[in-house]
Formats: sequence, C-alpha cells, structure tokens
Amino acid sequence: MLPLLSELFPDARVICCVRSPAWIIDSVERAIHRNPLLASRMFGHEITNVYQRTEKMIKDFLIAPAVGGLRQAWFGEHAGRLIAIRYDSLVRDPSGVIDALYRELREPRFEHDFDSLGIRRAGVRCLSRYAGSA
Repeated sequence: MLPLLSELFPDARVICCVRSPAWIIDSVERAIHRNPLLASRMFGHEITNVYQRTEKMIKDFLIAPAVGGLRQAWFGEHAGRLIAIRYDSLVRDPSGVIDALYRELREPRFEHDFDSLGIRRAGVRCLSRYAGSA
C-alpha cells in the first residue's frame, strides 16, 4: 500500500496510532463485559471464553495483521513516511500530541475542541471520552 500511496501522493505521510496489544485485548474484553452480545458478533458462537477470544485476536484479527503490516511498513523502503503516535499519549494529552503532529508535518496548527469530539458509526453519533480510557 505504501508504494502506491507514495506514487500517487509523493509528499504523503502515514500516521500510525500504536497501542500495547495487551491493552487492546483488555479494551475488547471490557466492551464484551458491558455488552455480552458483542462477543458473538465479533467472534461467532463457537468462541465462548476469554482465552479463546484472546487467541483469536492475537492470531487471526486485530493483533497479528496489524503488527505484521506495521512491521512491514516500519522496516520497508517507505519507513520515513511513517509517524507513530502512541494511543495512550493521545488519550492522556490530545492537545500536546496533536501540536507535535502539526510540527512534524510542518503544518499550521488548527484549533481543536478536544472536549467535544464525536465519531459516527452506522449513523449514530457517539461522543468520545478521553478521561480514563487507557
């Protein structure tokens, strides 16, 4: 993907938000505890416990494909295009991380309202919360 991106957009940079796999798994498990129906949607009915879910996440989706793609990009010929941002840093200090990102990109800073962020999923507006989300 990076070779194509660099061909189409020679000055493009890629922002990689990285997080510890243990915390990713923890977040998924917390979401499943809040909404038990989520487990069957994510994993199917045959995977029923935390150990099976963890193995599936590590081997088949979420962890292994993401780590493999990041590793290939990080050590590939286009590694200089990558900007890594730690998820925990972004959650803890969104303004500071975004300011550093603007500096790295040599772009003028745009004022953001980090207290009123939202995302859209399936037409539903969900407010993001930063406090305690690590």
